[in-house]
Amino acid sequence: MEIFCSRPGCAQPRNEFAELSSQSLQTATVGQLFCQTCGMPLILDNRYVIEKPLAQGGFGITYLARDRRTPGMKKCVVKQLVFHGFDAAQAQLAKQLFYREGEVLEVLGNHPQIPELLAFFELDVEGESFFYLVQEYIDGLTLEKLIKDFGPLPQSDVIDILDKLLPVLQFIHDRQSVHRDIKPANIMVHRQTQVYYLLDFGAVKQIKSITYPPNTQSTGIYTPGYAAPEQIKSQAIYPATDIYGLGATCIFLLTGKEPEIVGHNWRSYAPQTSTALGDIIDRMVALSLKDRYSSANDVIAALSSLSLPSSPAPEPSPDLGVSFSPAKSVVVEMSQPVQKDSFAASIVRSVNSIPLQTYILSGFSFGVQLGIWGSLALTQGFRLMGAVPSLLLLLGFLLTLLFLRVQNVLDNKDMLASTIVSFVFILILKAIFRSGFAVPTLVDLLAVSLVMGFGIVAILVVFRLFNQILRQIL
Repeated sequence: MEIFCSRPGCAQPRNEFAELSSQSLQTATVGQLFCQTCGMPLILDNRYVIEKPLAQGGFGITYLARDRRTPGMKKCVVKQLVFHGFDAAQAQLAKQLFYREGEVLEVLGNHPQIPELLAFFELDVEGESFFYLVQEYIDGLTLEKLIKDFGPLPQSDVIDILDKLLPVLQFIHDRQSVHRDIKPANIMVHRQTQVYYLLDFGAVKQIKSITYPPNTQSTGIYTPGYAAPEQIKSQAIYPATDIYGLGATCIFLLTGKEPEIVGHNWRSYAPQTSTALGDIIDRMVALSLKDRYSSANDVIAALSSLSLPSSPAPEPSPDLGVSFSPAKSVVVEMSQPVQKDSFAASIVRSVNSIPLQTYILSGFSFGVQLGIWGSLALTQGFRLMGAVPSLLLLLGFLLTLLFLRVQNVLDNKDMLASTIVSFVFILILKAIFRSGFAVPTLVDLLAVSLVMGFGIVAILVVFRLFNQILRQIL
C-alpha cells in the first residue's frame, strides 16, 4: 500500500508498505507509520491516510485521503496550511484564514451544497506545527476544468447553474458572511448527482452585522478577473461582492475565456447568449455597487422573469467514465444507455452550431494577412531563401494563425490587431527597401479576403464534422 507524506518539501513523499492493506490499516493493532525519508507521521490524527495531492494554492496543499475509522476507508479531503516563503505578517494572515475556514464551515457546512467539515486539528512534530482541515470528498469536476476540457456551456446550462448556486450564496449571506472568492475553480459539480458545490471558504469574511460598516475591510485575498472593484481596492465588502464573482464566472462559462481578457465586451465572444440573460450578467458585474444586484435573491427574481426562446436538444454529455452532465438539461441516468444521435443528425447539428458571422469576420482578417505575407514571400522571400523555403514559411505562419483562431486562443480583436500590425510592417519594409516589393492593392486584398472569409467557414465545417465523426466512432 502507498501512503503519501504531508510534510512540505519532503524529497521522497511516496512511501510503499508492501505488507500493509486497507483492511489491515483499519485494525487497532496498526500503530503510527512514519515517512521513510523525513520521519513525518503518516497517519494524521491517528485516523487520516493521505493517498495523493490534489491541488496546491497560495496558503496550502489539498490532498485526497482515506478515513481508516470508517467502513471501506471512506474518501475525504485533507487541507494543510503551508507557511513556506511567508514572512511573519503573511503567516499570521494565513493562520487567521485557516482558522476562519474551520469556524465558518462549522456554521455553513450543514448546507447540502457546502462540503461538510469532518475534522480540524494541529499536529506538532519536533517543535514544528502543521495545521490540517478535513472535509467531505466530492467526486466531481470544477467548472474551471469542465470548461477547459469541453468548451463553453450553452446559456440554458448557465441559467441552471445560477438557479442552483444563488440560493447557496443567499444562505451564506443570511449568516452574515461573504465568500469573497467565487470563481469557476471553487465551484464543483458532482459526476453522478449533478449537484453543484461551493468550495474553499478560506477567504470567507465574517462580519458583525448585516449593515456592513465602513470599517469592514477586505484583506486583499482575491482572484483577478473575479474580484469586484471594492475588493481590489481593499474597501468595504458586501453580498454584492460575491454577486460580482458569480457574474464573472458566468462570463467564463459562456465564453471559455477569462473575464479580465474579454472585459465588458464579453457578449461578442458568446453570440448565442440572449439579450435578457446578457443584461442580467452585466448588472451582476457592474463596476458600481449602486448599479449591481445587492443580493442573491434579487438575481433570483430577475431570472424568474427571464423569457428565453426554446433551445435545440443538447448534445450527449462528455464521457468521463460515469454519467455526468453540467446541468439538469443533459442528465443521463446511470441505468440507461446513452442514446447517440444518428450520423446525419450529428452533421446537421455540427453545421448549425458554427457562429458564421464571427468566423467570416476572422476569415476576412485571415485573407488580408494571406495577401500581405504572400506578397512578401513571392518577392523578398523568393530572392532571399528560394521559392520552397519561402512558401513553407508562409504556410507555417498561416496554419498557425488558423489553428489559434479555431481553438479560440485568438479572437476577432486579435485577428484585426495582427492584420493592422502586418500591414504597417510591410509598409515599413517597403519604405526601407524601396524596390522589389509588390504591396497588394486594396482590390486584391478584398478579393482574397472574400475567398478566405468563406473558406474559413468551410474549413471549420470540416473540422467540426471530423470531430463529430471521431466522437461517433470513439
